[in-house]
Amino acid sequence: MRCMMDSIDVIIERIIPEDENSTKSQLIVACSKYKEAIQLLSILSDEEQLKFQDLIDDFISVWINLYSTEGMTNYLHLLASGHILYFLKQYTCLYLYSQQGWEHLNSTCTGYILHNSARSGRGSGKNKGKSYIYPLICYLLRDLL
Repeated sequence: MRCMMDSIDVIIERIIPEDENSTKSQLIVACSKYKEAIQLLSILSDEEQLKFQDLIDDFISVWINLYSTEGMTNYLHLLASGHILYFLKQYTCLYLYSQQGWEHLNSTCTGYILHNSARSGRGSGKNKGKSYIYPLICYLLRDLL
């Protein structure tokens, strides 16, 4: 991943056609902000944490301008919403933790919805008004309590 990000400017230059120079230049700016922010990640001081979030905010601003909310992934949401900044403030370091728990929770939630609700719950129940999320919320509450 680092090799790809180190040469992202070259990749963008070659992939995006010349007639889309605005998109090309915006992507290069966004990716440079992202690279700079990610390089900061280690044990960060309070000032470095805020700089990290500022860089991510700059990146997200350009990204949303280019791709709207359709370009927002779970990971970009974690960065943009400040969840990562909160985690940094709590624990000062991300290297002690992995994202396997997050991936497992995603897998569990998806499996639960698909296996425990008719057509993911859409249009089921009395008057076809049952929420597709209801069985999942019940599961998560049972698990939490």
